[in-house]
Amino acid sequence: MGGYELTWITGDLAAGHAPLSYDDLDVIRAHGIHAIVNLCGEYCDLHEIQQDSGFAVYYLPIADECAPDMGEMEKALDWLGRQILSGHKALVHCRFGVGRTGTFLSAYLMRTGMDLKAAEKILKNTRANPSNYCQWKLLRQYNKRLKTERGRTRE
Repeated sequence: MGGYELTWITGDLAAGHAPLSYDDLDVIRAHGIHAIVNLCGEYCDLHEIQQDSGFAVYYLPIADECAPDMGEMEKALDWLGRQILSGHKALVHCRFGVGRTGTFLSAYLMRTGMDLKAAEKILKNTRANPSNYCQWKLLRQYNKRLKTERGRTRE
C-alpha cells in the first residue's frame, strides 16, 4: 500500500516519519488513520496540510533531539486518548519517526497502564525509541509521576 512506512504499536496507534507528500497522506488514510499527532518542529505548515487533507491533527512542535514540556505533552496525550476512545486510529510522527516519536509513544503507553520498562520493550524493535538523555529523563520523571498518582488512587 504505497511507499509510506507505518509501524503499528497497538491496533489503533501507529508510528511513522513525517508524511511529505499527498501520496503519503493517502497511504495513511488507506490504513484507516483519521488522527495525527505531529511532533515536527521543523515543518511549520505540515500540520495545516494534514488538517486541510481531512485529518484531525494535534500539533506539538518539538525541536529535533529534544523532549516536550511535560504539561504540553499531557495535553497531547489527552487528545490522543480521546481520539482512540472515539474509535479513530492515530499516527504519531516527527521528522524521522525516531526520538520524539518514541518519547511520546512511550509516555502514551505508560499513561495507559504500563511502566517504562514495558513500554521500552514494546518499542524495542521499532524505529520509534527515545534517543537521548533529555528524552529518557522526561520519561523517567513521567514514570515516577504516574506511579505516585496511581499510588494515591489506591488509597
